[in-house]
Amino acid sequence: MPPFSLAGFTDEYLIDIQELDEQHRTFSIFSKNRCHGIRFYKPLDDDEVDDVIDIMSELREYALLHFRTEESYMQETAYPASPNRSRHTTGSSPMSSAWKPNS
Repeated sequence: MPPFSLAGFTDEYLIDIQELDEQHRTFSIFSKNRCHGIRFYKPLDDDEVDDVIDIMSELREYALLHFRTEESYMQETAYPASPNRSRHTTGSSPMSSAWKPNS
């Protein structure tokens, strides 16, 4: 699978597992739509910072849901173990530690 891009979802990302393909498509569309209006080349005011925090929280929650779905699929199909699989379940993936809410 090619690296994720905000340019949009393409057939290159399809893995022929409908639920996971839909989640990949949704994640791509969400990311593109929500991140489109943010201008990171200038200082952000407080409202813009709050918007970025909200977006990051939503992306994190969706990614965690997606990883749980992938893990479930791997268990159901006895998918062979891989380094990424253990990163999902142990929480050592970059996504699990990159941003955590202050609560």
